[in-house]
Amino acid sequence: MFGFLQGYKVLSIEGNGTQLFDVDKGIIVSDTQNYKAQVNASIFGLGSDELTPNINIDQTITMSLVE
Repeated sequence: MFGFLQGYKVLSIEGNGTQLFDVDKGIIVSDTQNYKAQVNASIFGLGSDELTPNINIDQTITMSLVE
């Protein structure tokens, strides 16, 4: 993720999604995935356990079929 961070620890992850599937054609028409995650890490080279950056991720991934 970031070159100067290491020792990632996932604290939480949650999400949901929807998928629209065309049964007649046997293909996925659209797909949306939403998730939130909280991660902490340590900073490379500083060697301190007291420095724990927190990373919050809020991501939406959307796919739509283009014909």
